[in-house]
Amino acid sequence: MSQALIVIPTTGVLSGLALAQAINAANAAISSLLAGPSAPTAAGLGLASLAGLPWHDTASGTLKVRDQADGAWITIGTFDETAKTFRPAGLATVATTGAYADLSGKPSLGTASAKNTGTSGNVVALLDGANTYSAPQTAGTQALTDAATVTIAITAQVWTLTTTAARTMGAPTGGTAGTAYLLVLNTGGFTPSWNTAFDWGTAGPPSGLTGICTFDIYYDGSKYRISTRSVGGA
Repeated sequence: MSQALIVIPTTGVLSGLALAQAINAANAAISSLLAGPSAPTAAGLGLASLAGLPWHDTASGTLKVRDQADGAWITIGTFDETAKTFRPAGLATVATTGAYADLSGKPSLGTASAKNTGTSGNVVALLDGANTYSAPQTAGTQALTDAATVTIAITAQVWTLTTTAARTMGAPTGGTAGTAYLLVLNTGGFTPSWNTAFDWGTAGPPSGLTGICTFDIYYDGSKYRISTRSVGGA
């Protein structure tokens, strides 16, 4: 819409019909948004002030409004004629690529410990404080494979094994220092021998094991230190 549309002719001879038509055209123009490549002027529009007047600046593709002091234009936002969208002024650009650290005006985030887990490299937040759980927490269980020397590649805190002959318990791998483990051993009447990675203290490992036996194991980063919880049973 041209800004000239709201100007009523003031020179020449106008019939009543022509004047009414000019007034109607001007009213229709006023009801819509002023648009043009240069800012309108009060004199050009026959107004005392432009305060509060909206203007679509077609040169910059922006929507503006005149401030109440009639001293400057306030940019409300920008039109994207290609995408047919409108972006309000004052909003930060939404980043779709790049690093968070490169953004400006970003909020301050709290810090948290993190741990990479699994083969996909996903990051899991770790809580630094003590926590109270509303339900019992169950430790993961892994079944060990019976063999002459039992391999213990740690993937869980509870290990289960059923032996069909006298076995040697191999040195565990993948342990986390400061972690407690539990071995549930169905001996089948066979007493295993133990790799030196296991530390039984001065008493040494038990003998004559029967039935299902359980052993508490604490890994201190050097040795898997064992205490017998339950030896023998049905």
